[in-house]
Amino acid sequence: MGEANSQNGPTVVAIGGHSLLAPDLAPTVANQFEVTRAAMRPIADLLQRGDHLVLTHGNGPQVGFMQLRSELARDSVPEVPLDSLVADSQGAMGYMIERALRADLRRRGDDTDVVTIVTEVEVDGDDPAFEAPNKPIGQFFDADEVDDLVNERGWQVMHDPRRGVRRVVASPVPRRIVQLRTIERLCDLGITVICCGGGGIPVSRGPDGQIVGHEAVIDKDRVSMLLAVHLGARRLVITTSVDHVLSLIHI
Repeated sequence: MGEANSQNGPTVVAIGGHSLLAPDLAPTVANQFEVTRAAMRPIADLLQRGDHLVLTHGNGPQVGFMQLRSELARDSVPEVPLDSLVADSQGAMGYMIERALRADLRRRGDDTDVVTIVTEVEVDGDDPAFEAPNKPIGQFFDADEVDDLVNERGWQVMHDPRRGVRRVVASPVPRRIVQLRTIERLCDLGITVICCGGGGIPVSRGPDGQIVGHEAVIDKDRVSMLLAVHLGARRLVITTSVDHVLSLIHI
């Protein structure tokens, strides 16, 4: 499908993780479901219009919440590495998006199939990004918490003069989507696919050719562009949490 004519390809919609949170609501799972239901209405509109969609999504705040839960419980249960947390967030957020979208479509009498693919994305194990982490994840902390974050948790952090301090991790360049062939086959069947969540699970190949995971987060927009090119997408749409802003890139 990578050789497909872009006029016949799907539209790839990259949904920002922050756009599935409401600034005036606590980030509970119930509230995230409510915001996601609203976010899926225009997606359902596009599907009913006849567009074929492939959805990706960010996970910055959500994977940060998961990591914080893991750290708070580390005296009782083993901590979860970041690549596994990305996988966890793909499943949880994919379920949330899938359920909300399917419910909206069913109310309209549309039984379009929607499926989530837990997706691995290969990176170079020697990518310079591992030596210079710069990808923010999770919530913002007060400036007076920096010492605890750096010394006790071993985090690298960035300072935002307006919002506080946030953890940063490596963000290597995506090289290959491991489940691309499966995504292509589902697209060929007309199924709406949710994939590459959070930029994909960052992995590379070891000396024996086996996949190993990395403590990193891949940029969701970069992976979405890579996916759009391989699928011969008609267009790539990137949504954000900022009102009235839409980035539209024609492939």
